[in-house]
Amino acid sequence: MNIQLEKMKQKQECERRKRIAEEKHKEWVQKKREEEKRERERKLSKEMAEKATRELEKMQLQERAEVKYKEWLKKKRAEEAKKRKKEK
Repeated sequence: MNIQLEKMKQKQECERRKRIAEEKHKEWVQKKREEEKRERERKLSKEMAEKATRELEKMQLQERAEVKYKEWLKKKRAEEAKKRKKEK
């Protein structure tokens, strides 16, 4: 009788440990997935920020080029007007 009772207690303890191990594993898997999700979001955020920075730099470069072109065009027109005035 005692042997059967002892075996039953051991079986219950084994099952309890197994449940605990399964719960811990589930928690670990969930934590790991959450970490991976945060990492993906962080990478995506970083990539978006870098892309926005590149776009801003590109726009600024285009604006500077446009300003220089307008200055050059203004200077060229002034030179042409001066030349025509001289010719007259």
